[in-house]
Amino acid sequence: MKNYYQILGVKPTATEAEIKSSYRVLAKKYHPDVNPDDASAASKFADINEANAVLSDPQSRAEYDAKLREASAPHPSQEEIIARQRAQAQEAARQAAFRNMNMNMNMGGRHDSMTAARMRAQVQANMAQAQIQALVNQAYQQGVAEARAQMDAEIKKLKAALATAVAENKKIKPLQDSEAELKRKLRDAEDDRRDLEQELFTATAKTRLPTPA
Repeated sequence: MKNYYQILGVKPTATEAEIKSSYRVLAKKYHPDVNPDDASAASKFADINEANAVLSDPQSRAEYDAKLREASAPHPSQEEIIARQRAQAQEAARQAAFRNMNMNMNMGGRHDSMTAARMRAQVQANMAQAQIQALVNQAYQQGVAEARAQMDAEIKKLKAALATAVAENKKIKPLQDSEAELKRKLRDAEDDRRDLEQELFTATAKTRLPTPA
């Protein structure tokens, strides 16, 4: 976005008179009649006229100032966005697990060591699934090769985490449905990864197509 104040050499708080005065000085300096066959001067002259047209009109200047402030405001980096998504997904998984635990307690279930172990395993599984989803989102926002490599590495770790959760459940005789659900979530994650790879491959192939003559 062009900074019209810098182009005219004035401060954002400049008065209408200061803007007008600066414009006249610069317009004379870079006028095509003074700089014949000078492309750089012609471009500078065009920018000066554009800046003056916007800043000399109160309404146009107010709208421009709002856009300039928005463009200058700090924006979160891609890494910050991804980290925020992961944190939100993990927190949602933890809250869901705690809600399930409270529901079981309210229904009269015994909160013994077996129940606690089962809930810990479910929390691990929920967090693993949440991290997988965050990685899928990340793959769409980062470079193809980097995202795919990171996804493969993370999913490998998550498989181990899920296997640990399943093994712990087996020790405490969990319901078979719980184990089946964990496996289904992992299959869904694998399917998401394959779909993503196909989309990335298709998008990459399209960018390599020759331009028609």
